[in-house]
Amino acid sequence: NGINVNWTQCSGSKGYTVYRAEYNTTTKKWSSWKNMGTAKPDKKSWTDKSAKKGVTYKYTVRAVNGDYKSSYKASSSVKR
Repeated sequence: NGINVNWTQCSGSKGYTVYRAEYNTTTKKWSSWKNMGTAKPDKKSWTDKSAKKGVTYKYTVRAVNGDYKSSYKASSSVKR
């Protein structure tokens, strides 16, 4: 029922923000990162239930603590 995104928890995090980019097969380019939602600090996974079949996506997760946000992590692409 979607694409499951997993990460390793970060000590001191107050939550996580999940971002998604979509591959455009016409332009052969990735879209900009889109904020898909947040997860509580005790979580280490999130499911993208809005992913469409046949579309290739990539995800990244940022740990958040107040105004501080970790850097983006590289991710593998996945096709639903």
